[in-house]
Amino acid sequence: MASLTVPIVAIVTGEGGSGGALGIGVGDVILMLEHAIYSVISPEGCASILYRDASFSNKAAEALKITAPSLLELGIADEIVPEPLGGAHRNHEITAQESSAWCFRISPN
Repeated sequence: MASLTVPIVAIVTGEGGSGGALGIGVGDVILMLEHAIYSVISPEGCASILYRDASFSNKAAEALKITAPSLLELGIADEIVPEPLGGAHRNHEITAQESSAWCFRISPN
């Protein structure tokens, strides 16, 4: 993907994690649904390594800053796409329309 000559827009719709997170990271633009998370390791995996106890996953999740607002603040995500009431899974059509609208907003053409 890194050698493509067209812009790559990646949209994190739920959980973008592990090796998939690395693939998403080559996007020219990274959009995240407002309740999505994005990380190269799960909070449980991180807690197991750092604290030698997966029960510290909440502490690890906070440290990883895997939420859309945190990643926007860090400059990892470029935009947050709002989700319909109750989450994206409640209304696929609105989620697709919002995601498409954001793609057109950021398009250079």
